[in-house]
Amino acid sequence: MRKATAKVPYLEGKLRPETFEWALRHNAELCQLGPTDESYYWTFRGWWLDPEPGDLVIVEQDIVPPPDALYSFARCPSHWCACWYELYPTTEHGKDYSQTIPFGWGLGCTRFSEKLRREHPELADRAGELLVFGPEPDPDPPRVWWVMDMRLTMNISRLGHLPHDHGQARHLL
Repeated sequence: MRKATAKVPYLEGKLRPETFEWALRHNAELCQLGPTDESYYWTFRGWWLDPEPGDLVIVEQDIVPPPDALYSFARCPSHWCACWYELYPTTEHGKDYSQTIPFGWGLGCTRFSEKLRREHPELADRAGELLVFGPEPDPDPPRVWWVMDMRLTMNISRLGHLPHDHGQARHLL
């Protein structure tokens, strides 16, 4: 079994009680983020490049992992593990609260192996870089929280890694 400490990034006033209770039960590290849109990126980058041995497990402020997630992550040979969760889709008019969609490539409940982090330290920076979608530039600024997961996971998938599914986490919508 590999060493890992779950990190729970949260914004002041946004940490859900259910996630807090999960963090306490699993000795997760609570990490309050700063107020800027780039705070999550800089915190994540520090975790990714941390020389301390072990896998990186992230459980976001409004997620409750399945009961066996940490056990399952610790025994998985994959370099990237994730629990999928539901999101409200965004339309041109804002959020569509009439339906949910499954989402499995976010950072809500993920594990990245120590080996992946050590072999690809550049992924920490790429999580904050603009993506190129053909002739169109990335419309979002660099290092912002709302596209960091997409930028990171696209770069990991380009290396040939896909997330290994560990079931559904509960998203406290």
